[in-house]
Amino acid sequence: MNLGDYHIEHGDMPAALEAYGKAMEMFPENLEMKYWTAVALASRGETDKAAAMLREVYEKDANWRELTRRLPDAGILNLSQKEFEKLVR
Repeated sequence: MNLGDYHIEHGDMPAALEAYGKAMEMFPENLEMKYWTAVALASRGETDKAAAMLREVYEKDANWRELTRRLPDAGILNLSQKEFEKLVR
């Protein structure tokens, strides 16, 4: 998962997805791993898939929705308003 975080910080979403995918295989119930995988997917334009994953995360812990709202200001998630709204509803 740390390797996935590293790749997110450096804008390498394909590598981040690969690392997060491996982490999720190891710990499928870990919300943080699922969350950051969804963020990486959204960053690649796969917002529908990301939104579905995020809904699962939000159902278990709504605090992740608030973090999602903060990602654009942190420069981590750059989407159109329409695409971003899919992620936070």
